[in-house]
Amino acid sequence: MSQPVETESWARYYSRYFQGPALQAAPGIAAFYESTPAGHENRSLLDIACGPGHFAEFFLKRGYDVVGVDLSEHMLQVARERTRPFLENGRCRFLRADATSFVVEPQVGLATSLGNLINLLADNDDVRKWFAQTRNAVVNGGTFVFDAHTRKGFWEGFNGVFVQETEDHLFVLRGIYHGGSDARSWVSGFERNGDGQWERFQEKKVLTLVEPSTVLALLHESGWAGARVTSPTDPTTPLSDPDAHNLILFVAS
Repeated sequence: MSQPVETESWARYYSRYFQGPALQAAPGIAAFYESTPAGHENRSLLDIACGPGHFAEFFLKRGYDVVGVDLSEHMLQVARERTRPFLENGRCRFLRADATSFVVEPQVGLATSLGNLINLLADNDDVRKWFAQTRNAVVNGGTFVFDAHTRKGFWEGFNGVFVQETEDHLFVLRGIYHGGSDARSWVSGFERNGDGQWERFQEKKVLTLVEPSTVLALLHESGWAGARVTSPTDPTTPLSDPDAHNLILFVAS
């Protein structure tokens, strides 16, 4: 089971400041998928752990039909607000479900997950379940793209203290990583809501490192015949040394 965002104020903060990597990757993912045979005909997207809906919105504006899945109702509320016109015309829908146990019909052409979901799953068995559920949701010849933090990303992203303060929020991230298979991350702070009142948030996450070679093996076991590691912003550029990067993309078909 994945680890959902538990507070409304953290969902709002995340929506404001944590969507950069996903939106940077979106144009390259779209261009790559649309160059495939399935992408010529099937403009449908399943966004797993969709968060506040920025990635979904990008593809909706590109003409796709979108299904977003997330375990956090707070995130889904933000996503629904962001994509309200598309919800009203039936172009998208959002489901509250875990990545290891969702069901989506009909099948889609493209499945994505940008937000290092794989590092938030408990173990390899959960990763295997996620891959298998996604394979069932994607048409033959479709594409599955997701990102992951590497060991380098753990060292540099989850090993220290980061503080950000403005007139509308105070955010503190504390991370601990000692080189093993997991890292600990605590986020806390205050966020000003729409009524001008301050709301406190505090959440803890355990991040699990999954080696790139293990990810590729689990993809193959789950029915994805082809899989490779690529640049985090360009799924056409393979990486010969994934561990030299903080964040990487996996592309499966």
